[in-house]
Amino acid sequence: RTCAQKARETGTYAWLYDEDKWPSGFAGGEVSKNLEYRSRALVLLTQDKITEDDSVLTTYTKDGITYYICKRISPTGNPWFNGFCYVDLMNPKAVRAFLESTHERYKESCGEYFGKEIPGIFTDEPCYLMENHYDVPVLPWSEYLPDFFKALKGYSIEDYLKELFFDIDDYQRIRYDFFDSATRLFIESFTKQDYKWCKENDLLMTGHFRAEDNMP
Repeated sequence: RTCAQKARETGTYAWLYDEDKWPSGFAGGEVSKNLEYRSRALVLLTQDKITEDDSVLTTYTKDGITYYICKRISPTGNPWFNGFCYVDLMNPKAVRAFLESTHERYKESCGEYFGKEIPGIFTDEPCYLMENHYDVPVLPWSEYLPDFFKALKGYSIEDYLKELFFDIDDYQRIRYDFFDSATRLFIESFTKQDYKWCKENDLLMTGHFRAEDNMP
């Protein structure tokens, strides 16, 4: 608010930043206090690597080794996320909680400057997976992904989890469909919801997505 007041005095602009730090979405840890909103991932593990945060979905044996494909809910305690963890931005409810924790507070505090001294809000590297926070093979996941995938592709991704990690059968098509679905769900849940809020509140939405420079 102080910056916006100074911008009014000097004829300049004060852009908003939507997060404590990057990646956007966890609201400094407020959103990930809720277990339902914490980031999910598919991880490929041997039995000795399974943790209390992992749920086994299926197994696959290769060269005499049994691998476990698990759903992992991100544990709290990560210093980067202020002692919490990242969130599932494919979950529209989690995104709504993020907007309520950030955008709505900005509106309450300095909404009178929206569309004037405050032209817009910057989002910084939101993503559907913090893959560098894992030391095992990992893929994005969400409780919302299976139904979204089936509606989009006409079959159940849960029947083809092995193809996501191993080069077997029609794995290339399965992986294309998987990443296409995850990307579309991320766009629907996060990007469009954020854009819609900004548009309705006379703000420009700007920023950049994480690791947008290469293909998955």
